[in-house]
Amino acid sequence: MDEEILKGLIKKPTGGEWPCTGGCGKMLDWPGACSECIAKFERSLRGFVEKTIEEKLREAEVPPASISRYTWEGVRNVPDPQALRAWAGKPPLLTLSGPAGTGKTAIGVLLIETWLEAGNQARYVHVPRLIESLRRRDDAARADAQAALDTARAVKGLVVLDEAIALRQTEFAVDTVLQTVDYRLSYELPTVVITNAPLDVIRGLDERLSSRLSGGWIVFVAGHDLRAR
Repeated sequence: MDEEILKGLIKKPTGGEWPCTGGCGKMLDWPGACSECIAKFERSLRGFVEKTIEEKLREAEVPPASISRYTWEGVRNVPDPQALRAWAGKPPLLTLSGPAGTGKTAIGVLLIETWLEAGNQARYVHVPRLIESLRRRDDAARADAQAALDTARAVKGLVVLDEAIALRQTEFAVDTVLQTVDYRLSYELPTVVITNAPLDVIRGLDERLSSRLSGGWIVFVAGHDLRAR
């Protein structure tokens, strides 16, 4: 916080010195807070903002292990990370395609964080886990999964569909992803599709889904496996 903002918050006492408005008890030669109190306040403010973003990431269903783990500076396997960071949903469909372990999920989580920091809605969906829940025999579990899917489809902000298309995919899974993408495209809602399947493989799975993805922005995330040591 600017020291000038803090100056003049109190009237000068008769003793001729000014007590620090930060509450540390120091007497100053000018009205306001001392540099130590200002620094302490700024650290507290940053901590509050970071905590708020972490809470929003949890509400967006981002996996706990991915929260506060990634930074844009750490994105290495795309030509222009800042262009991705600046993506504002035009075109509304962004596909991150590449081999396993190249950082596609990290980019998806960072995009969610960027949207949340801007005050927008965002939601993370792990598609294989969702498909598994939708195929359960338990009626209640299946209903919960369908409600979660309907909620994700209707999010006005960003939705990230992680591991949306695999090299081997069931017809039910492909149809679920296609319906979700179609719904969001019909309202021009920003959507990220993450896949390790090349476009020609997706075309073999479903030409309709391949056509939707081709009409958006496709970013190939190439490079070595970041998980490998």
